[in-house]
Amino acid sequence: MPLQIALTPAERTEFEETLFRPHTIRARAHMLDLNHNFVADITEALDSGQVNFDTESTTLRSASVVLFDPTYELGFDRPNELGSSLGPTVLVRLWRDVWLPKAERWVEVPLFTGPVTAVSRDGDLLNVELQSKVFLSQDKLWSPITIKRGTNRATAIRTVLVACGETKWGWNAATSQKLTADASFAQDVTYWDAAKSLADSLGWVLYYNAWGHLNFGSPNSSVSFTYRTGNGGAILSTPKIQYNAASVINSVRVVGGTPKGAKAPVTATAKAPADHPLSPQNLGRGGKLRHVWSDITNDKLTTKTQAQNAANAELNKALLENVEISFDALVYPILDETDLIRVQTDDFTVNCRFNKSSVPLTSEGTASVGYLTRVTKPRRKKK
Repeated sequence: MPLQIALTPAERTEFEETLFRPHTIRARAHMLDLNHNFVADITEALDSGQVNFDTESTTLRSASVVLFDPTYELGFDRPNELGSSLGPTVLVRLWRDVWLPKAERWVEVPLFTGPVTAVSRDGDLLNVELQSKVFLSQDKLWSPITIKRGTNRATAIRTVLVACGETKWGWNAATSQKLTADASFAQDVTYWDAAKSLADSLGWVLYYNAWGHLNFGSPNSSVSFTYRTGNGGAILSTPKIQYNAASVINSVRVVGGTPKGAKAPVTATAKAPADHPLSPQNLGRGGKLRHVWSDITNDKLTTKTQAQNAANAELNKALLENVEISFDALVYPILDETDLIRVQTDDFTVNCRFNKSSVPLTSEGTASVGYLTRVTKPRRKKK
């Protein structure tokens, strides 16, 4: 779900309007210890950087920053008295704050919190690679874990990650579902894979948000943000659409059970709207609609509403899975990976997941949506 920021209704309106016109931002960087305690403000050293969202990658979110460090003061690539650098023992939190002229205040917007995973030096400039805190739970289990039958599944997810030191929790869904058998994880399994298997069994997403807090729950089913073309819209390039023709579904038929006293089962259909790129109208030819449909038979659906809800859910799932769309855009900095977004142009309207994006930390550069790219470059010259 989108990052929650404390704003009054008036401030939220100003924030949304400000993002899509020339505005002032500030990039900041803080160093934290592995328990999220503040260590140092390293903003003055921050030259440039970006945050990448990629649900196909193992850690889901990553970042790269360039730091100006001519005297090796930051310690990322300078051995300490124990012979190791500071890098593996710290987290870095990155911010892209927005100034609200009417409210006369900064809105603090974190984009990323995670550990340092690689450091290289190019003269006075340090290139620092960061991964989300998923990286910290990719160790194999030190000892086998067994979670007993009857344990709440959300509690089971927490139990696994507490075992590798996690203490920071964000949005965590509740569920009444319990383990129907013991869940045992051997030492050849990573903490993250164990926790993800439990989340997958519920159809949940599992990820670390911008604060480095663990989120888990059902994927967002309401649209978090609409990217539009034209005046006042966030889209800056012509959107490109990709889909797998072999797996397209644009219509669903549902046959449910027969209600008591009725002679026939309840039925329902759902079709992609006409302005969707994969709609029966857009895929049709010769004046005929093309319905590429799947069917659901479930005798537990005994009302028209239940059958229609099932058809709508299956269609939405199919359309989200089959459409990939990419474009350049103005930065909307509060989306989380897997959020549901809408793309609206003069020719079509389509919903899809926020699965890939590159967001610049500084005012230079625009964001990419649907693909990853370099959206920033060092501002200081190396020496």
